[in-house]
Amino acid sequence: MWVSSYYLAPRDLPWVVAPMGASAVPFFAVSLGPLSQLWNFIGGHFISGSIGVTIARLVPDIVLASALAVSLAITVMYFTCCLHPPGGATAG
Repeated sequence: MWVSSYYLAPRDLPWVVAPMGASAVPFFAVSLGPLSQLWNFIGGHFISGSIGVTIARLVPDIVLASALAVSLAITVMYFTCCLHPPGGATAG
């Protein structure tokens, strides 16, 4: 949150907190689970964030952009073996 405050407007910060908060549940509660591993956590958020920003810049309709970003992020996370469910919220 502190790092994000340098790059985002204060009104945009809650959008960063939700996916990271959702990541805390599998990360701490099921730390040995396959979706909670470090590669899944970092790769899932990075890939989903990149896809989300790219789609948001290319598709003007927010509903279509959200659906496309989340579905594409899940697909790419699956094929790169870094599936992390809260990463979908990062893309959306």
